[in-house]
Amino acid sequence: MTAPLFIWGNAAQIYLHAGRPPAARALNGLGLGAYSPLAKEARARLLSELDQTQPAVIVLDPMTEDPAEDLALARFPALQRLLQTAYAREGGPEQFDGWAIYVRRAGS
Repeated sequence: MTAPLFIWGNAAQIYLHAGRPPAARALNGLGLGAYSPLAKEARARLLSELDQTQPAVIVLDPMTEDPAEDLALARFPALQRLLQTAYAREGGPEQFDGWAIYVRRAGS
């Protein structure tokens, strides 16, 4: 079976193009944004699902770098911690046209 993938942002079509299953029920950022009334619960569920599935790759939509965005990574410290502790960033933003790609570290 192909290892799961998670995309933080609004680009669910990547799952299809990558040929990988989603690592969580949330296929896009709908309901997960910082200003969503259910963000706290939705984000807790997302983190639980990511803990269970341990996606091989996490991809960040370029818009998540903008601190003014509802889905800004800076507004989701728990996801930032997961990326810092269990994943390594591949290349730089210029290499992937602004997309950030994180690969799970062995043993994490």
